[in-house]
Amino acid sequence: MGVNPKEKPLSTKGKDGRRKKKVELVDESIQGTNDSSIASKRSVETLYRRKGSTEPEFFKFFVPKKQRRSPNINRGYWTRVEAMTRSINNFAGTKFNGPKVVVNLGCGFDPYAFQHVYRYPNTDLVFVDVDYPDLMKRKLRIVENYPELANLIGERYRTDPSKQEILLHSRNYIALSCDLRKLERFSEVLKSIFPFGSSTFLFTAEVSLTYMVQKSADALIAWAGTLPNVRFALLEQIIPATENHPFARRMLNHFRSYGSPLNSVELYPRLEDQIARFKTRGWKKIHARDLTQFWSKEVTSEQKAFVSSVEDFDEWEEFIIFGQHYFILDAINEKYSSNEPHDDGKTSLNVDRANYVVDQTQLGFEDFNRKFSSGCLYNDHTMMVHGGMGDFRKDSCVFLSTEDNGAEISGKVPARMCHTATRLATGEILLVGGRTGPSKPLSDCWILRNFIWERVQDLPEPRYRHTAAALPNGDALIYGGKTTTATSPWLVWNKERGWEDINCGQLSCRLSAAFNWNQDSNTGILVGGMEADGTIKNDAFKVTFDLETRKLNVEKLFSSPLLARLGAKGLFLNDEVFLIAGGVSDDKLYDANNQLVELHFNSDVDIREVPIPQPMLLAGFNMDLIAENQLIFYGGGAVCYSFGSHWNGVWLLTFNNPNIHHALSKSLTKTSQY
Repeated sequence: MGVNPKEKPLSTKGKDGRRKKKVELVDESIQGTNDSSIASKRSVETLYRRKGSTEPEFFKFFVPKKQRRSPNINRGYWTRVEAMTRSINNFAGTKFNGPKVVVNLGCGFDPYAFQHVYRYPNTDLVFVDVDYPDLMKRKLRIVENYPELANLIGERYRTDPSKQEILLHSRNYIALSCDLRKLERFSEVLKSIFPFGSSTFLFTAEVSLTYMVQKSADALIAWAGTLPNVRFALLEQIIPATENHPFARRMLNHFRSYGSPLNSVELYPRLEDQIARFKTRGWKKIHARDLTQFWSKEVTSEQKAFVSSVEDFDEWEEFIIFGQHYFILDAINEKYSSNEPHDDGKTSLNVDRANYVVDQTQLGFEDFNRKFSSGCLYNDHTMMVHGGMGDFRKDSCVFLSTEDNGAEISGKVPARMCHTATRLATGEILLVGGRTGPSKPLSDCWILRNFIWERVQDLPEPRYRHTAAALPNGDALIYGGKTTTATSPWLVWNKERGWEDINCGQLSCRLSAAFNWNQDSNTGILVGGMEADGTIKNDAFKVTFDLETRKLNVEKLFSSPLLARLGAKGLFLNDEVFLIAGGVSDDKLYDANNQLVELHFNSDVDIREVPIPQPMLLAGFNMDLIAENQLIFYGGGAVCYSFGSHWNGVWLLTFNNPNIHHALSKSLTKTSQY
């Protein structure tokens, strides 16, 4: 009677053997999306219950057989549910003398009505669930079979025989089987229950209107905006970096493959487009934000701490990218005043563009599926890559070559991810820390020389998501990372002395900052990273280290929204230009125009975007210089929510800029000696 949590291709034939019409298949495909969504919400409900809670598990009634989803999917659905619940609760808190009605358009098996009535027995809200007739009948059979649900909705009222769409009518709950494409009839049925002039409405639509033909969906939004006192809460997908972004491609292909394409993103791909959609249809106050912004700015610290306590989690890049492809929009048309926030869309950031062209080529290595590995140059044309996550955590060491097929060797360094591999001034490679699971950090360190790994001094404490740079004297400087016992975010490693804490009070211990060192000037640049509270920082620092006195100095250069990056990589193009690539921001999704940016230090520090032909999924990746004007990006990727994985592979970028030609040549000459 409940749902099957696994999506299955639909049959093209009906029970009578008749071949189904196209519209029937589309409608059935749309209804099928309910099963997958509700099963994921069931996973969240099971794991994220507060200790001691006596509240029934409402999703259990509709999904008796629970399935545990991945931590990223769980956190994503928790955020979805919280965003929509927040809109409902805000509406519940408004003062109005007449009926207050929540109309859930395309409700599926969502139990928002039952949850709210249980939590607030004296609520003055009336919930109206609207969906396809077959789905609503299935839902009501489940409701009637479970006293925990049936008793909540209270006494049933007699319905008007001429309004067959009203399947159930009680004090707090109404079930309608309406085709929302037939707007006039839907309006007639709803008005027969609630006079429009004396009622206030909240229409909610959680990933439902996007499946409709957008002419019908837009007409519904416009009609709702004509009611005297009305709100709208819309949660669905966007593609802010176009369909070319790897996550967007995975998401769109997923829904297309099940016969339920996301129609809205074709007309309204960006958040600004959704705001304009409502504004041009008569809505006065509109507040829209993607789910990453909602998580970052509206989920409370207490809620974030609770969510973090439930299960191990370190899929930050994947969670952030997911959230940037979903949004929650609240629109308001009300006679009485409201203090709800509203906006007119995001304004573009005015920054310079690089005045040269970048050529982009994807190389072979089709089977190179690794993210959060550690890598660095081994020689002029070969990169050493260790560990990382593919289908499983890896312990092998891969040598990728632009001149031959490379090689893979297994070694005695245990499997890990989120570690660093740094080519020292001596030509040796230092591997530091990392983790297996998010709560299982590692402290062991290794040196690679002549294709043989040798263990060296352990870190003073385990850490991962740190960053490292080679110093001119053969030492290594480590910054940041996830650690619980470190007294300082800075460590220096020396071959004889081992590890040494370097006290410097300017910075806390950030995760996955971009960090690189200029050997000639003995100066480093550090950008971004994530604080322990989840804040992604948007600043850049100049770092100096006196090799004799062992004194470290950190000087803030400037801040910019384009520097807000977790998991970016950085390197010097010359003494005056620092390139930053990839990473994720909790404010915007980086696209082909700004995945790469340059910091210029010649006089006043400024920032310039470096457009590339197509975006890459630069999470958990590595980057190096391999020729006079070429960068190689290798590894990285993400599990794109529930839509499948994307692997970044290996990309070669050629900078057609004569100003950096000599600088890259000089850098390679210094670092390629072994």
